[in-house]
Amino acid sequence: MQLTCKYARCMKTIQVRHVPEDLHRRLKARAALDGRSLSEYVLQELEVVAGRPSMADWAEATRTLRRPTEPVTTPASELIAAERR
Repeated sequence: MQLTCKYARCMKTIQVRHVPEDLHRRLKARAALDGRSLSEYVLQELEVVAGRPSMADWAEATRTLRRPTEPVTTPASELIAAERR
């Protein structure tokens, strides 16, 4: 019990105001289909979003990519199939 209380004190609360009714309904339905509460579902979705790079980080990463030195003539579908093998 003591560990649970210590863990609960570390948790923060986020309140989101002005959630449109339709959005709330869709999120609640998705949570129910997944067998979770709305809070659990939204928390998981927030973790996914927070794990993505920001647009600034993404833009910087794409600027540092090496550019091809010669034209690519192989169809993308063949390149993808080869990579999957």
